[in-house]
Amino acid sequence: MRVLRLLVTALAAVSFLLLGLSLAWWQRSQSRMDAVVYRPQASGEVIELVQMTGAHGKWLFSHVTLSRDASRGVSARLFTAHTAVIDPISPDVPGYPAFGWPAFTWRVSPVKCGNQSGHELVVVLPIWPAPIVFAITPVGWFFWCRRRIQAPYEPAVSGDDPFAYAPAAFRGGR
Repeated sequence: MRVLRLLVTALAAVSFLLLGLSLAWWQRSQSRMDAVVYRPQASGEVIELVQMTGAHGKWLFSHVTLSRDASRGVSARLFTAHTAVIDPISPDVPGYPAFGWPAFTWRVSPVKCGNQSGHELVVVLPIWPAPIVFAITPVGWFFWCRRRIQAPYEPAVSGDDPFAYAPAAFRGGR
C-alpha cells in the first residue's frame, strides 16, 4: 500500500508540474509564437520533419514525410527551437505572422517540394484542455489524502440506532 501511495503522490506531483507548465505556455502563446522543429536522420528513401508550434492559445502539430532526393546525399539530424513575437491586438501589422488556425482540426495533404513529393499531417488543438487534464490527478490526490486523514466513524453505542454514530477521535480511540 505504501508503494501505491508513493506512486500516486509522484504521479500527482508530475501532473501538477505539467499543469503549471501548460498554463504558462497558454499565457505565453498569447504574445509569442514558439516552434520546435525536429528532423531525425534520414533513413533509406524518406525524410521526416516534425514541428510543434504554439500561438494564440492553440497548438499545431505538423508531420511531413518526403521522398529523399538521392543526389543530395544523407540528411543530418536537426533540432531547432525558435520564438517570434506576435501582436495579439493588431495581427495585420506587417512583419508579424498571421494566423488562421481553427481549433480542433486535422488534415492530411500531399506535399511537393522541388522534385520531392510526400504528405503532411497537420493537427490543430486548443491549449486549454491540457491544463484541465493535468489538473485531474492532483485534485484526486488531494481528496484521496484528505479522506485518509479524516477519523473513521464508528458506532458510539451498540444497538440499531442509526443516529448513534460519532467520530472515534471524540471517544479517545482511533
